[in-house]
Amino acid sequence: MRQQNMAKRWMLVGLLVAMGAAVPCRAAIRWYDDYNDGLEAAKKAGRLMIIVFGLDEDKDGAFSKKTFDKEQLAPFHRMFVYIYVGMTARNGTVSHGLFSKFPPGEGALSFPIIFFVDGEEKILKKLDGRQDPTALAKEMATLLKKHGVPPSPRQTREVQESLDRANALLAKKQYGGAAKLYKSIVDAGVKMPAVDTAKKELATIEELAKKQLESARADLTDKAYPDAARKLADLVETFSPLPESKEAHEELAKLRALPEAKAALEEAAKKEAAAAGPEPGAPPDPNEPASDFFTEEELDALDRMAAAEEARPPAAADSGAAAAECRKLLTLARSWIANNRPDKARDLLDQIITRHPDTVFADQAKALIEKLK
Repeated sequence: MRQQNMAKRWMLVGLLVAMGAAVPCRAAIRWYDDYNDGLEAAKKAGRLMIIVFGLDEDKDGAFSKKTFDKEQLAPFHRMFVYIYVGMTARNGTVSHGLFSKFPPGEGALSFPIIFFVDGEEKILKKLDGRQDPTALAKEMATLLKKHGVPPSPRQTREVQESLDRANALLAKKQYGGAAKLYKSIVDAGVKMPAVDTAKKELATIEELAKKQLESARADLTDKAYPDAARKLADLVETFSPLPESKEAHEELAKLRALPEAKAALEEAAKKEAAAAGPEPGAPPDPNEPASDFFTEEELDALDRMAAAEEARPPAAADSGAAAAECRKLLTLARSWIANNRPDKARDLLDQIITRHPDTVFADQAKALIEKLK
């Protein structure tokens, strides 16, 4: 008989391991005599509650509690919050304030009455009378499988760390990486508030990806190829590995292979480049008119200033990295001036004055700004 009991116990342990639970060693059950204290503990730990209603004749619930001390139930000792509610029979009837939340049923009552309840005080299961330990263990394992195994301290730490990383990626709009982490939290199969948060954020990201893909496809239908390409490229880059990212990759390949779309994309790229102006440092366009702000001689002088050919000997503070940075900024400013973009040049010259105020380069920058006026 003992061998059979041991076999049953190991069968239950195997079930828990298959569910991803860390099987604890045998430990004494902590019984809460105050319902509110037990409820608070259940919510904090993310565990289900076992509420046992017993009669005072069962002194301190010794008989009712003894069932849960059986060897078959040892693996579950740390997976539930246990609450014992003692009652006194008066005139053959029994009542308690908690019966409003946990109705015992009609007619003659059979004690102990056992309720399995979640952290929201929802009744998941009710058992009446004495229970066979093995059958009770199966009920407990089934409930854990359905409603989630409470996490171990290590799982709690790992899930919280994953949630923090996912939230950081979400803040950077790296939706794919965030979604991957949120999904790993959900798939962990543990019961804790972080999982609910992960589910909510994952659903939001999935909906966002779905809507963007729908919008891109609508652009394709309307032959708004540049807009469609931008949205599809964004899906590929920021939403991978979501399914919508893979679909976007396929749609983008088809789009780029379409002659009509290819021409539209090239035209859009030219317009964007023209609107942005020349790249800093690019040679002047020979077709553009000469700068209205400087003569050719003055522009040549700017070049020499940038190369420090005409600069007076710099102070110690002007040497090294600071001087190199200033020369580079002067060169870029000269390029913008040559391309009739004094606003861009002024921004660069302001940087020299702000970063290196007590240098010969700052004096040169001030003189140039005055000339630009």
